[in-house]
Amino acid sequence: MPLPIEVKKLIVADLDEVMAIETQNFKFPWPKAFFLNDLASPQSICLAGWIDNKLVSYVMAMPASVELHITNIAVREGYQRRGIGSYMMAELEKCGRDCYCTYAYLEVRISNLPAIELYKKIGYHIAYSRKNYYLDGEDAFVMEKML
Repeated sequence: MPLPIEVKKLIVADLDEVMAIETQNFKFPWPKAFFLNDLASPQSICLAGWIDNKLVSYVMAMPASVELHITNIAVREGYQRRGIGSYMMAELEKCGRDCYCTYAYLEVRISNLPAIELYKKIGYHIAYSRKNYYLDGEDAFVMEKML
């Protein structure tokens, strides 16, 4: 881990910072209501990464039976490409294993090459694509990994 990162449970009070990161990172950011919905679910796993008392990353997932569906991950601009995304994914996968999940999967825009490369680097592979998955019509790759 290249930076001293503290991982905590993501809470509603963190949402202003989360929304700032989400807007920085995505052309079509999740609405705040999506985050509130996941935070309200007792099954969801929502983690925040902090460096020097600053929220720099978050990851979210929903375990269901043996599946860990990773729904969102982002790293604040200025902190990217320092291993934070990989570290946060490893923490999320550990939580998934604690929930008895045996594999994880996620959707990623086919144009999001940096994310695809990160996921490949940490052991995910492209399983298939979903046509017109995103609201703007872009396809998604479904990537998966055995836990």
